[in-house]
Amino acid sequence: MAVSIEDIKKLRAMTGAGLADVKKALTEAEGDFDKAKETGLTPVETDNGSIAFEQSRLTLECRKLYKDNMTAEKFLDKDLLQWYGAKGGFHDVYVVEITNAYKK
Repeated sequence: MAVSIEDIKKLRAMTGAGLADVKKALTEAEGDFDKAKETGLTPVETDNGSIAFEQSRLTLECRKLYKDNMTAEKFLDKDLLQWYGAKGGFHDVYVVEITNAYKK
């Protein structure tokens, strides 16, 4: 199910959670706001202003260094293409620098 940017903004305002977490919650809840809020996650702000969840045992803050879209042409081992196709397709690849780590 596609989630609209308006719905994402609305749930972010309601919960204070991060963009990716809100989108994931709404997608898994099939757009149902109450169901998404029922995850029980409590958003908290890190020292640098990022959003984490109180229930997290480990939270990593990262700085994005590089992003690329995966395509079939970029695979060195073409045998892996069957696995990726069966699992829902390609994803973006990120290279990051971990700037902070918070552990309970």
